[in-house]
This record gives sequence, C-alpha cells and structure tokens, in this order.
Amino acid sequence: MSQTKKRNIIIGALCTVLLLMVVGYAAFQSVLKINGTTNISSDWDVRITAIEQTASVGATDKEAPSYDNTKGLSATFNTNLTSPGDYATYKITITNSGSLDAVLKNITMPENTNNDIKFYLNKDQNNADITGALKENDTLTKSSESNNVGYVYVTVLYKDYANQQTAETKTASMTISFDFEQITGGLDNPIVPTEEVAYTFGGNVNIGDSISSTSSSEIPNTTFFFKHIIRNEKVERSELCFKKDEQIYCLKPNEYETSKNILLTAFNQDECTLDDNGIACQNSLFENSATVAGSVTVIMPNSGCSARGDIDSSGNALSSFIGPWC
Repeated sequence: MSQTKKRNIIIGALCTVLLLMVVGYAAFQSVLKINGTTNISSDWDVRITAIEQTASVGATDKEAPSYDNTKGLSATFNTNLTSPGDYATYKITITNSGSLDAVLKNITMPENTNNDIKFYLNKDQNNADITGALKENDTLTKSSESNNVGYVYVTVLYKDYANQQTAETKTASMTISFDFEQITGGLDNPIVPTEEVAYTFGGNVNIGDSISSTSSSEIPNTTFFFKHIIRNEKVERSELCFKKDEQIYCLKPNEYETSKNILLTAFNQDECTLDDNGIACQNSLFENSATVAGSVTVIMPNSGCSARGDIDSSGNALSSFIGPWC
C-alpha cells in the first residue's frame, strides 16, 4: 500500500472520529439543557393535596371545597353565610413531591362581585396575618427536604357595617389559583435571585431604577407609601399602599380588577363610585382611585395632612406634597 493511500485512510478515520465526537457532544448538550423554568421536567410534582376548614362561625359549605391539579393548581369554595359577622377559614395544603425546588410566583384571586362579602388571603376574619402561611415568592423545597409542604389560607367573611341592608343568607363562591415555577441550577438554568422589598415615601422611583440609600426595608410610619419589588438591585415593579383602620392595602398598577377589589374591601360601598374609567373611593381622609388604563392614586386631601402618590400605567411611582404633612 502506498504512503499516500495510507495517509488518506488515516485522515479519513480521524475525520470520522471527530464528526462522531461533535455529534455526541451536541446530543449530550441537548439532553442536559432545560429551556425555561416552568413545568417541563419529569421530576416536577407540585400539587394541592388537601383542603380543610380550620375555623368558622355561622358558615356552612354549600358544596364541599374542591381542588384541581390537572390544568394548573386551583381550589374552589362555595360557602353559605347566614348573617353579618359569619365567616369561615380554609387551609389549602400544597405539597412538592418532586425532585426540584419550586417557587410560588403568583396567587390569583378573582374579582369579588358581592359587596357584602370579603375574601382574605392568608388572614383571619379580623384581617390579621396567619403565621406560617405560604406567600408569593416563597419556596417549596424538593421532597427529599423538610420544607416541601406549605399552607395557604382563605377566609370568607360576611361584612358587618353601619347602615347595612336587612341581613340575608349570602353564598360566597371563589376559585383561587397558584402558579409555581422550577428553581434549577447550572449555566442554562441559573437560580432566580431572591426578590427584595423596599419602601419609599417622597420622590420619584421608576421601573429599572436602583433604589437609593434613603429607602428602607421597614414599612414607613406614614399614611401611604410605595412598596418596591427589587430583583438584581433594580426596581421590577411597584405598588401604592395606604393605611386605613390599622390595616395596610396595596394597589397594583395595570391590575385594575385586583385594585378595584382592594378598594371595595377597604371602603364602604357608598364611599365608592364606578364608571367607564375606573373606580374612585373617597371619605374625609382619603381620595383613592384605580383606572381601567392602569394607573393608581392616593390623595390625602384634608387640611392637616396633604400629599399625593401615583403610579402610572408604566409602573413609575411619583410622590408629591400638595400641602402640610403631619
């Protein structure tokens, strides 16, 4: 065999080996790669496993609470309430039986169309926080670890307020849904940075801004303030919060139905006006509004304390003084 022919055979064999290595590496890489963070892994197993009533007064189930894990996670309640002050609290158990950590990204509660009924998330009938409840951005660890079970609480309350019409049995119906995402590691799936919360009062804060050193991780001792969600040291979204009757309510721009429901919870029905542009609620201390276009506003109009806070439809927050502040 000639030297030229031997050389050609060797070169051909080396090319074949190199090609096999490239193809093998590509196949290996495609097996390891997981695109995105949502439910795409065979090791993903997060589901609702139980619902139970933990407390009640004057409340009965029109239908037994139910849950569905087939198209996302959702829980449904149908409760009969006989008279003002009646309530029921339900505990929803969510279990991570998979091998991937999961973060609760969103809890969605629909608009409450019955002004005599209040729904509280992770709060009791007095609107007080329930200790140990699973909240948005909390993590359920994989099944091999101890923190793989979480509890979400829903309280339904028959409102008791002045000048109420004649009491009659009310049926409160609602379906609450949960959106979880995987937390994975590696170059293609970095762990999502933990969200941080900062609060401000006064000045402008835009989406994408770095929060200044004047911000605080503590809720300000003011009647209204801004709550900012921070990721990678930048403002990702903001909410406009106000304190009323020792409770805190936060309006979310571009979530009109949610903000409207919050205002109807915070104010009596006769203090609110709805039209094609949105909802406005007013009493001697507050002027609050949420628009269909996406903006939210709080104004303190009285002579002793006058200030205004806005978040526009782009999510940018503006706080301005329009008179003395106390």
